[in-house]
Amino acid sequence: MVETAYWRLKKITVLETEIDDMTGELLGHVLEEALRRGALDANFTPVQMKKNRPGTRLTLLCEDSDRDRFLDFLFRETTSLGVRIRSVQRAELERDAVPVEQAGHRFSVKRGLGTDGEMLNEAPEFEDLRSLARQERKPLKRLFQKWFGREDQRDDQ
Repeated sequence: MVETAYWRLKKITVLETEIDDMTGELLGHVLEEALRRGALDANFTPVQMKKNRPGTRLTLLCEDSDRDRFLDFLFRETTSLGVRIRSVQRAELERDAVPVEQAGHRFSVKRGLGTDGEMLNEAPEFEDLRSLARQERKPLKRLFQKWFGREDQRDDQ
């Protein structure tokens, strides 16, 4: 057991529902809109439903204080007639974002920090890197691999 935890525990809400009667376009809209409205996370899982129908499980994570707002959103934007609600705890790292310059390009890097600011995780801000890839007309995966690939590969490039 860790004597001094460098993460913090936070109570959040999980909203889940299965849907078998919406198009992929509408489901995609729901996911994008949930994230735009401030959901902590949202995702789909394929499921097998009654009468052997394929369906989609929509899972949405939100702040406890946003529960009712997202329930209203799900009932208005999906065909769901019921949503399961769970309160869970989530362990979170302290986070920050730092500006980085590589090969004359600036973008942000998100970092997860441990004890005394030790960097445990880092990742480029995806939208910054995607914008750079479009601007440079280069494959996004190449830029990501070049600057944020596995540490043993980084030294070779």
